[in-house]
Amino acid sequence: MAETLAALLRHFAVTAHTLRAGAFTGFHSIDGTGSCGQMYLIRTGVVEVQHDGPALRIAQPTLLLYPRPAAHRLITDSADFVCAQIDFEGGATNPIAAALPSVIWLPLADVHGSEALLQLLFEEAAGQSGGREPMLDRLFEVVLLQALRQLMAVETKSNMLAGFTHSRLRHALRALHEQPEKDCSLDELASVSGMPANAFASTFREVLGITPANYQQHFRIYLAWYTQASAELDFFADEIEQFASNDRTLPLPDRPIVFVGSSSIRLWEKLERDMAPLPVLNRGFGGAHLSHVVHFLDNVVIRYQPRAVVLYAGDNDLDERTDKTTEDVVRDFRAFVSRVQTRVPDVRIYYVSIKPSRLRWCDWPRQRQANQQIAAICTSDPHLVYVDVATPMLSAGAPPSRDLFFDGLHLSAKGYALWRGIIKPCLEKDFGSLAP
Repeated sequence: MAETLAALLRHFAVTAHTLRAGAFTGFHSIDGTGSCGQMYLIRTGVVEVQHDGPALRIAQPTLLLYPRPAAHRLITDSADFVCAQIDFEGGATNPIAAALPSVIWLPLADVHGSEALLQLLFEEAAGQSGGREPMLDRLFEVVLLQALRQLMAVETKSNMLAGFTHSRLRHALRALHEQPEKDCSLDELASVSGMPANAFASTFREVLGITPANYQQHFRIYLAWYTQASAELDFFADEIEQFASNDRTLPLPDRPIVFVGSSSIRLWEKLERDMAPLPVLNRGFGGAHLSHVVHFLDNVVIRYQPRAVVLYAGDNDLDERTDKTTEDVVRDFRAFVSRVQTRVPDVRIYYVSIKPSRLRWCDWPRQRQANQQIAAICTSDPHLVYVDVATPMLSAGAPPSRDLFFDGLHLSAKGYALWRGIIKPCLEKDFGSLAP
């Protein structure tokens, strides 16, 4: 079962972002819009939970999970809880999120092996230590994975999770999830499961409510979220609109240094602190490709008339699930530079090299080639700076060290600390006079 979950998570990352922590009185409402779910770890107190369906009354330490966006309200006279936003990559198309019930609640005591983990999480929530929020986010993610394991280990009405718990069918599911591009015949799947073909087909349909062929087709549709994101330039339009909404209500630095790109920028939660006192603005979004950044350039870069731009993109473009080439990435980089320099003369552009990662290690040869070509372009223009984060990340070996990532792809606190130590000196060299 753990192996099947691991196979799924290789395709679909899950991330947490802590929203609140500590003692609470009154009500906490979520309107159910957006693309993320919520998870609560209720430590003490009595909480009434209102949502679509009968209300819940929680009176013991409990994990409460909404894997998909859902309107709900927590009401309490006094409770101690921590809450995080849960983002399953692919949103509603993520097979894990789609397979889970709309709401899940588990006594914390039933989340196997998590006692010490929960103690650490609540201690972090109550403290004021540096790096508190990133630590809470990572702890939330581990607790969620433990809960998923727990759900897979017990009887469940969720079709896919029921398949995970089946002693034979789970082997077929693992084969389908690990090699979704392979057309597995009924005989092959039955053989993997150690069952006669007829018995396998009937059991699969009985447990999962779908034929093996249709299951494989649906799973490929789930995976097509990634392909769709790469093919549709307007795929992240909602996130871009949210930037515009924020700009209308939040103060912005004058002529900021704009950090733009994919999730490695978006998830840099301490960017302002890490780059202080330089005036920076984070405009990373989704799992953006470089082509998306070029498409939304007016909204995420030009409108701010920046004095400098720090760009990280190209990682997702060269994922093995896309059909893009190194030449596509280099072409989009040239387009980005041309448009920015035309609209904001004399702006400096810092290109952060595509990072090597454990999850995409098989893509590293193409990523390295793109880095080399873009580095060569940067040497020909005094307004372009190539920032090499790849070499330091590989200094301890290849693939890069596990502790630079929290999931094999996205950077951990240590990974961001390494990036800060490389990127900030580059900016200070050119803009140190901006410091008070």
